[in-house]
Amino acid sequence: AGPLSADEARWLNRLTWGVNDSAAAELKGQGRERWVHEQLQAAPWPPRLPEPVQNKLLQLTISQVPVAELARRLEAQRKAVDDKPEGEARTAARQALQQETARLGREAATRQIWRSLYSPRQLQDQMGWFWLNHFNVHGQKANLRMLMADYDDRLHELALGRFRDLLGAVVFHPAMLRDLDNDQNAARRLPE
Repeated sequence: AGPLSADEARWLNRLTWGVNDSAAAELKGQGRERWVHEQLQAAPWPPRLPEPVQNKLLQLTISQVPVAELARRLEAQRKAVDDKPEGEARTAARQALQQETARLGREAATRQIWRSLYSPRQLQDQMGWFWLNHFNVHGQKANLRMLMADYDDRLHELALGRFRDLLGAVVFHPAMLRDLDNDQNAARRLPE
């Protein structure tokens, strides 16, 4: 098959997160038309990643605990903070809650990056990031950091499908509702 031409490398670099050996081999083996055709076939999300990467992602809290359960836990923790009288105990409890939501936000970002780097569905991942950027939510608002992983998954899952389905998912996702201050009880809309 030989090495990629400069044109093939530029083209592949434009449609993926960067030229690597496996993407180059796929492109050379399939040709541009077939490669694009396969990439445009929306596949189940999340993609199956190489075993070492998959194992790392499975260790994350956001991969082990359903988002609805995380929402319930954090809401209970927030209420416990609010119930404490002003003082050091309340400050410490508030900091613990903030640290937990920040940790979950970092997990979501880590998972996004690892999936982007290793996904065999590079075009779907690129489009997922495009839609996530287009329909962005402010991760620092309320408990949105906890919802980011689920929101990201939903946009990536629908990235190559019908725009109507994508828009419907965005409009009614708890992260968007919370971001727009349209639903203070958005966590109740999460799947079990």
